[in-house]
Amino acid sequence: MAGEKTNPEWFGLVGLKVNGVRHPVVGNATYNLGRLKKEAKNGPDGRHGLKVRGQDARLSCQISDRGDLTVDDILNLSAATVELELRNGKVVVFEEADYVGDGDIETEEGNIQFEISAKSAQEFQGAA
Repeated sequence: MAGEKTNPEWFGLVGLKVNGVRHPVVGNATYNLGRLKKEAKNGPDGRHGLKVRGQDARLSCQISDRGDLTVDDILNLSAATVELELRNGKVVVFEEADYVGDGDIETEEGNIQFEISAKSAQEFQGAA
């Protein structure tokens, strides 16, 4: 609402778990719960309705390539459970997630681009 102040402590990430194993997240994450995507269908005489299509649940972020992480385990990730923990108390759980990135690893900061596509995703308030 207009005039409401937001608390910056509500935003950001707490962490990421892949099959119960915590991975340090670097910076921002972008996710999509995979709900139906609706697009307006317009013609010369106005709106004709909606085009509705499905989309995958997705997550994209960077994780740190720490010493005990095996990059092959991330690149070969299949049918995994991934939990994204947000600072506002929400937890987004991705089921049957597969790694879909191109496997790029940044050596300067030691970061891995982590991208998954999942069969489903659910957002929970508090711990899942």
